Amino acid sequence: MKRGQIHLSFAMIFSIIVIIATVAVAFYVVNYFLKTSTGVSCKLFHRDLQDRITTAWNGEITQDTFSEAAPSGVSAVCIGSLNEGPLNSQDRDKYQAIKEYFHKGNFFFYPTDSECDSGNIVYNLDHIAATRFFCKDVEQGKISITLNKGLSDSLVTLS
Repeated sequence: MKRGQIHLSFAMIFSIIVIIATVAVAFYVVNYFLKTSTGVSCKLFHRDLQDRITTAWNGEITQDTFSEAAPSGVSAVCIGSLNEGPLNSQDRDKYQAIKEYFHKGNFFFYPTDSECDSGNIVYNLDHIAATRFFCKDVEQGKISITLNKGLSDSLVTLS
């Protein structure tokens, strides 16, 4: 062997290639799970809100506030029918953006390009009174939604 030459066996080269491939696959898997965790937090937020609405709907009189941490990348949550205009002028831009992106549903995460709306996921809230479109902005990392149901009401009103 000449001076300065390194002699590597086939087994050593193969082992290095296997290690590099394993590390690359591990980075891919970790990245994939980090991306899907945001989608999961959005679905959990929706499920928790729906659970609270169902509890209010099953009760007689309810005045409650649902307050939970906002999923990352979300600046507002919007609720209501897309067939009716927004309740106030501050929500007009959000309404237009969501209406271009979705054609059904009554619960939306804003902005529409957040991880929550990847794959055109349609969210619906059951047992709520048909309301005009309104949005609740993230304040101090949380979204707060008021739930009301009177004794003679058959559905829960959100505000």
